[in-house]
Amino acid sequence: MHEWAIAESIVKYISNNYRGRAIVGLTIAVGRLQNIDKDILVFNVKELLKIEGFREVDVRVRDIGISLRCRFCSYKWSINPEDLGEDISEMIHFIPESIYAYVKCPKCNSRDFEIVTGRGVYIEEIVEVVEA
Repeated sequence: MHEWAIAESIVKYISNNYRGRAIVGLTIAVGRLQNIDKDILVFNVKELLKIEGFREVDVRVRDIGISLRCRFCSYKWSINPEDLGEDISEMIHFIPESIYAYVKCPKCNSRDFEIVTGRGVYIEEIVEVVEA
């Protein structure tokens, strides 16, 4: 379950860099190609934060859509895996790199494209209470 490993990494970063500070909010950006169960990720992060002594942290996840750029003609476009059909969407869910076998540039039909957004997981925002 990669949600647990991701949650551990996030909490380790916060614990190492924000220990003793009042963290009240956390936003995690998750690319749609990462196939992360957001509810499980949020639950795991909250539980691990409690173990580390951080209480009542509002943990949110922001979805990062998939955008692509053709290396041949430089056309940029976005996709929603669910729009590709159930079988293809499921394949991309389990093997994100398979997107190159199923998707092509809508302008020139090339399969040589780069994933501009939609991969990766990162901490987008940490909100802390700063006493005056």
